[in-house]
Amino acid sequence: MTGQKNNTSCKIGKHIIKESMKSFMLWYLMGNECHGYGIISMINNSGYQNTGHKITPSRIYPVLHKLKKEGLIKSRKVKQSGRDVILYKTTTKGINVLKQFKGQIPEFRLKFMEYLLSK
Repeated sequence: MTGQKNNTSCKIGKHIIKESMKSFMLWYLMGNECHGYGIISMINNSGYQNTGHKITPSRIYPVLHKLKKEGLIKSRKVKQSGRDVILYKTTTKGINVLKQFKGQIPEFRLKFMEYLLSK
């Protein structure tokens, strides 16, 4: 039974992290048009690396692509320092999803606490 509990806890933990990343990116891109590397730098320079983890392109870009596919962010290609760069920005739909998520924070906190206590 313990193995099943740990597996369920791991799935819940991964879901919480993924949803947190999505909501964070929607929030950050609401006020900032930014490229993926800029998001990575901002997160890693904010002290996140002190947790023993480092945000890498392999963690950010799949989330950005999913958000774009869902219509929650939009992108545009620009030239910066002679290179093509894709800038991302939250759409109205993304803002509405973020507002909806804000209303679910008490439930989210409960699931997160359950996850932490299962460790």
